[in-house]
Amino acid sequence: MKGFNKVVREIRRTVIEVLVIPSLLDGILLFLIVYLLLALFELYPLFAIIPAAIYTVFIMWRESKINTLKLVEKYYPNLHEKLRTAADYANVDDIMVNELHTEVLQDVRNVAASTFISRRKILAKVVCCIIISFVILSITHFDISAVDYKAKLQDKINDIKNQILLKDDANVLRLGNQSAAVGSGVGGGVNRDIFGKKHLATLGDEELQVELKPSTLEFKVGKVEEAEKKEFEETFPSEVFLTSSASYEENIPKDQQEIVKNYFKKVSES
Repeated sequence: MKGFNKVVREIRRTVIEVLVIPSLLDGILLFLIVYLLLALFELYPLFAIIPAAIYTVFIMWRESKINTLKLVEKYYPNLHEKLRTAADYANVDDIMVNELHTEVLQDVRNVAASTFISRRKILAKVVCCIIISFVILSITHFDISAVDYKAKLQDKINDIKNQILLKDDANVLRLGNQSAAVGSGVGGGVNRDIFGKKHLATLGDEELQVELKPSTLEFKVGKVEEAEKKEFEETFPSEVFLTSSASYEENIPKDQQEIVKNYFKKVSES
């Protein structure tokens, strides 16, 4: 059927225009949100147009790639596959094809553009844009700034970081002490200080200094000297021999020495 290509182009253009409206609202909403944040922190609010423009262009490009005929068939099941088939044979002049085109044209008249738009979502986005716009006007009029809150927030973040670093250092020190104790313990046990706490012995208000001499074991209070160096001589006997003890012979009378010898002899034999 002649002119069916024009009908297909009109369907595609209408659907794309309808899909562009939510994309534009999304871009405007993103712009207002970024503008509000930048205005609160005094960071060049007009820069908000950059992410909003990039987002809007991307969304519109993605929507333009949608198969509009398939989308129409999704919302109108009576056109399922018929609309795409008629579009594929738009330039064919045949009785069967012309009948298909006529049937599709009658069904297309019932297609409404509002079907492809969610009115609830559109209304919610418009309300959000209005509210954010009023907030922006309010902070501009009353000169509201979040710079002070920004400084306080930065201080809190630094405090949290310092606390975390202190805890990490304490844990590392504790683990190091435990490793040193285990390494120095006998048989893998914990090395305990059996001598108690280290301290200086004091006598009254004065420190007590004690010197121990191995030779005399004398104590001298208040005087500390270095140990004396002595040289030791090694002497060995020229001859080594054994002598029997004669102590009992010297103390026992001669007339009884024979009796004592016999007694010890019998004891040794038994």
